Amino acid sequence: MTEAEAEGNATNVLPGGSWWPPDCESTWRLAVIVPYRNREVMVGPFLNHMHPFLQRQLLNYTIFFVEQSGEREFNRAKLMNIGYVLAQRSGPWDCYAFQDIDCIPEDDRNLYYCADQPHCPTIRIWATAITNIYIVIHPLIYANVTSTSAAIATCGYDKDKPDLWSRYFTWQACLCQQGLNRESVVLPYETFYGCACLMTSWQVEKVNGWSNKYFGWGGEDDNMWRRIEAEHMRVANESARRG
Repeated sequence: MTEAEAEGNATNVLPGGSWWPPDCESTWRLAVIVPYRNREVMVGPFLNHMHPFLQRQLLNYTIFFVEQSGEREFNRAKLMNIGYVLAQRSGPWDCYAFQDIDCIPEDDRNLYYCADQPHCPTIRIWATAITNIYIVIHPLIYANVTSTSAAIATCGYDKDKPDLWSRYFTWQACLCQQGLNRESVVLPYETFYGCACLMTSWQVEKVNGWSNKYFGWGGEDDNMWRRIEAEHMRVANESARRG
């Protein structure tokens, strides 16, 4: 699935990745910020999945891709800060979704909205033990499959690849070994705040955005969790009540 093919499949999406419901006023204006580098092959499958997913929720949304160039190590957090500033120019937005390009929601119960606390739909649904909503997929797999289920079955990721952060290795191996055994999927760790992080502008400003100091892969999401706690907020998470 190429980017051009995904754009051809999209319904009434305006240039620049914007859409809003034609027959009603949307409850939420959502900016989806997607940082990436060297993953052009993922753009098409991502758009092909996310446009219908967001449209089914009747959201007024725009998808912002922020791509890092050059040879310096990847800095996901800095790209998200850049995307946030750029998105504000075309706002205002009720909610900002900081979305990994290699994580896509498989279930419409993952609602993209903001609340009085930072919201992570990944955590909310995984904690219910209903289904493995988000799946991290290595780009070499993603390029050759049309669904995340097929990607799990492929189980072809390489844990020695430098672009995968080691903290997720055990979780990915678990998904691959279990295939689609959805009842036993658990969080990678309790303070996981990745894949999709939804925050209001007030919340982003309150924690002073994401740390720009994390080069390489991983760590900035854990830092954001600590920033949220330091400002006496919490990530909306049902796991504590569900056990």
